[in-house]
Amino acid sequence: ESDVDSDGPPKLFIIPDWTFDILHEFVYQFQGFCQFRTTLYASANKHNLLGVGEPNPKAPHHVVENVAILKEAGDVWNAETVFSYLYRLVALGTNTKVPPAYQYFGIFASVALSRLECLLGDYTGCLQAMA
Repeated sequence: ESDVDSDGPPKLFIIPDWTFDILHEFVYQFQGFCQFRTTLYASANKHNLLGVGEPNPKAPHHVVENVAILKEAGDVWNAETVFSYLYRLVALGTNTKVPPAYQYFGIFASVALSRLECLLGDYTGCLQAMA
């Protein structure tokens, strides 16, 4: 019997440790990008590359290039999108009619949501994500 032809989500076999690691890494990558963006914008601001004052012609090339890429790409790693993915996994995992692997994603997505809320400074939201 093919998993694609059956009703409901396809069968997924994954151990809980891997599920946690996947979601932990997802939030870690978001955190890393936010730190990179903050550092980049601080450096760009120091060299007047953000539209305030005359740009420094001696600004490091990598800073100029990365600022241009981020302006062109728009809002990559948007916090609302990250929240959306995690909330969808929680909703999927709380459905009792899904296989255990999906339930693992729901459980650990709650932990990831809590961690994300904490990283963003919403400590009340951090506790509510675990409820």
